[in-house]
Amino acid sequence: MQVIVQIFVGFPVSVIAGMLGTKLYTIITVNNENREHAEFCWKIGNVYLQQGALDHAIDEYGQAIKFYPGYAQAFHDRGLAHLKQGENDLAIADLGEAIRLAPNGAEQFKAIAFSNRGDAHASKRNWDRAISDYSAAIALNPNVAEVLLRRGIAHISKGQARPKIGEHELAIQDFDAAIKDLDEAIRLDPNGAEAFIAFYNRGFAYACKGEYDQAIRDYSCAITLNPNFAEAFHGLGVAYNEKREYHRAIRNFDEAIEIKPGYAIAFYNRAFAYWHLGLHAPPAIKDVNKAIKLDSNLAEAFELRSLAKRMVGDLKGAEADAARAKQIRRRP
Repeated sequence: MQVIVQIFVGFPVSVIAGMLGTKLYTIITVNNENREHAEFCWKIGNVYLQQGALDHAIDEYGQAIKFYPGYAQAFHDRGLAHLKQGENDLAIADLGEAIRLAPNGAEQFKAIAFSNRGDAHASKRNWDRAISDYSAAIALNPNVAEVLLRRGIAHISKGQARPKIGEHELAIQDFDAAIKDLDEAIRLDPNGAEAFIAFYNRGFAYACKGEYDQAIRDYSCAITLNPNFAEAFHGLGVAYNEKREYHRAIRNFDEAIEIKPGYAIAFYNRAFAYWHLGLHAPPAIKDVNKAIKLDSNLAEAFELRSLAKRMVGDLKGAEADAARAKQIRRRP
């Protein structure tokens, strides 16, 4: 199972322009030669950003900042370009400057800057800082479903990390916080472009709590909104595995694999279902071999294949697979 995040990083440029462009243009435009040069460079940077020419965009935004060091939007947009390039520390620095320089009355601008900085922290897996920035964005504008979705995902990710250090009860609190955020995201935009992601992640949070019936309902809603969502079919399969309804699980793994033929964990989980139906070979072994071929670091698949080999008397092969699984699990 996995958390599904928005495909794009930050708000699309068109959204930023639509929400902020006119207002901030009025704020920053001053009859000063340097500032006029700065604005010209900023506009060129926006064209490059929209075209995906991120290095050029960063250079132009940098020129804008040289002409006008107090240019909050240029810092923001350069930060967004760094974020799209995966340069998270540079993005965090620029977005921080944008927030610091934002003039009074620019709440929407600050909300988007906080949200994008939250994305940068999330990319670094710094969940506490990501949640803090998303919370700041929500405080400034509580009615943006996408930011609630992101904070919900950050809570899930934080919760997933806790059992490794023995914090199981705190993990449940994280999943509850995620469900609350995702409830609100779905309420605000139940049929929006990202609604299927919100339903999926809420289902995932319920599954993490062991509430599989509710997880199944949410995964099913995600599929209704996006019938080609392989991860939601996989989530259904995992939930049915946990409920020991293995035939239903297999049907959903079939769907996931048909949509996404390279889906290693789906092959493993279908093998798991076959195994518990007593079909140790050939279906389970065939699927687990495929899972390992697709992902040679899938410890669970080596463990299951070790059991299968032991069942057919291949003790040497079983020991080799068990050793490989232990080697993978020892990695940090």
